[in-house]
Amino acid sequence: MKQDEHDVASAAWAEVFASLLELVPPGQRAPVLQLLSPNINEMDHWRDEIVEGTRAWESAMRLRLQITQALMENICTNLSPEEGAAVLYERLKDNLPVHLLP
Repeated sequence: MKQDEHDVASAAWAEVFASLLELVPPGQRAPVLQLLSPNINEMDHWRDEIVEGTRAWESAMRLRLQITQALMENICTNLSPEEGAAVLYERLKDNLPVHLLP
């Protein structure tokens, strides 16, 4: 990936994370970022600590659903039905990490 492409991709991801951070209550934003920052290079290990069926896992699933709803609402509000369908149903295999592919 060329430097310009890398910069554009990083800026795009930063925008996505900023949108997600807006969904976090203001008083929890700094603590959430503090939890993530030291673990940024060990993300997979850190995420494995949340065990399915626990309160933390259930809370994370509810938050994922809220994020999905917010993103869907944003797509439906800001795009035409045709553009929205193209965004929602487009295959993103070139841009998704392997573990997220269907």
